[in-house]
Amino acid sequence: ATLGETTRFSGAAVCDLIYDFKPNLVWFFRFTDTETADCVRDIRRYLHEQQCAMPPGAMLMHYAENHDSLSSVLMFGQEGAKALFAMTAWTKGCPLVYQEAEDGCFESMRHILRIRRKVDELTLGSCDYDSVSAPAGVFACLRSCESGESVVLVNFNGRRTHGTVSWHGGTFEADLGPFGYEVRRVRGSTLPDFTERAWSSGCERKDGGFSVEVRRRDGRIVESACRIAREATAFAERYRVTDLDGLNARDVQLVIRLAGDDRWF
Repeated sequence: ATLGETTRFSGAAVCDLIYDFKPNLVWFFRFTDTETADCVRDIRRYLHEQQCAMPPGAMLMHYAENHDSLSSVLMFGQEGAKALFAMTAWTKGCPLVYQEAEDGCFESMRHILRIRRKVDELTLGSCDYDSVSAPAGVFACLRSCESGESVVLVNFNGRRTHGTVSWHGGTFEADLGPFGYEVRRVRGSTLPDFTERAWSSGCERKDGGFSVEVRRRDGRIVESACRIAREATAFAERYRVTDLDGLNARDVQLVIRLAGDDRWF
């Protein structure tokens, strides 16, 4: 593959992909001295115009930092850096992680890239930066392919942001934490559900290669009515203890064992 280090869009016609320099060197810096809503609006407009000017089939390499810039964590904080990475990974193109940019963000980056792999339209589809309406300060675009459509949302506000998101197919309410990000499937087969399932503790419950139990601090399995709640999404599984039935939460712990591993975590 040929990677072109050029700022000219014509380079995309003779290279497999080219660096997308301007967002990193110009637009992302504006977050430090420009109103967030204005900055997000201008980035969306730039990406829309850039896409219209690119040769058909051109591929861009997106990144939040490189050797010509400061660390994104130093500039925007750890959560802001994660939000920037989500935007570079879920827009059209190829995300680049500069060496050591993963420090302090590794698990979040893995999560973001896992979403990219599992949702077809994030890698195979088109990207519409112009037609999605979202709350001020929230970056939004519509990713589409034959199998489905998803709305990408990245909240660059340093506060929780709630509001209506609309696109050509309908509307939904979004609630994003400070620098939160989300991919919402709006057409096509549904992603694995987000519903919560629960079961009684007291024996191993195997699910997806995990064994999960509630134990006392001395290692004894809790034989009570407390329950383990599992929140399953397309990209992660979260477990928490509910209905402790009079037990002090400080006296119990949730332990997880990987399949084929004798260690508990």
